[in-house]
This record gives sequence, C-alpha cells and structure tokens, in this order.
Amino acid sequence: MSTLAVLPIKSFSEAKHRLSEQLTAGPRRALAEAMFSDVLTALRRSERVEAILVVTVDGNAQRFSTTTATATTRPLGWGSHTRSSMATSACCWCPATARC
Repeated sequence: MSTLAVLPIKSFSEAKHRLSEQLTAGPRRALAEAMFSDVLTALRRSERVEAILVVTVDGNAQRFSTTTATATTRPLGWGSHTRSSMATSACCWCPATARC
C-alpha cells in the first residue's frame, strides 16, 4: 500500500493569526514558511511516504513545493481554503479515491 501525505497550507500572509498580539505580520509569515519547509523536509525524508500533495492557494507555497512535493493543487472552490475544501481536493486528486 502506498502512502500519500497531504499538506494543506492556507496562506502564509494569513497564517498564525492567533499570534497577532505577540508578533507582527512579517514574523508570523516567516514562522509559517519555516514550519512549512520543516514539514516538507520531514515528509521527504520519511521512508513510509511515497508521495506528497500540497493543497494551497498561496503562490509562494506552490512555487516552493514544486521542487519538494510530488504535486500541488488548489482547493476546490477557487479561492477557498477551508479544511473541508482542502480535504475534498486531496481526495479528488488521488486516483484511488476520486469521487468528485
């Protein structure tokens, strides 16, 4: 059985909003980008993960993941970045579960 890791990313510019009282937008964005990079690196190093799908509307995440992830896709419902739209997009991308 093959393992597909799905990594949903909202938008780096809107990430970590709950930290807005402690950090301004720039450091929050940098933190989100660093965390994204760390997770992608860990997934690539995992012997059990055969493919990585990044689901995002963020252009920077898309560009970065093209060299690191197996594939990238936008959530269904253009511009949407809810958890359900990202999960549905991942299911539709994966041929074994394509029911869209």
